[in-house]
Amino acid sequence: MYSELGAKGFIEFEDSYAAFFLSESPALDNSKAVTNLNAPRNVGFVKVSKDLKTILSTGPKESGGFYNFGGKWADVSHEGI
Repeated sequence: MYSELGAKGFIEFEDSYAAFFLSESPALDNSKAVTNLNAPRNVGFVKVSKDLKTILSTGPKESGGFYNFGGKWADVSHEGI
């Protein structure tokens, strides 16, 4: 995802955290990152346990990657979004 969290985009609950964000669809498609305002944004969120080890929200596990500032490919994945 190529996104930024807003000031109110991160919420702490008694037993968990939730992060809300905007992102492109499909997720992890690095080819869309070549221009600004390249696609409509989708709203998403993920909820995780306080120890950040367990994803509590439901959603598919997706894998992809991006080219870092050094020009090398970096693998990345996410789930529960």
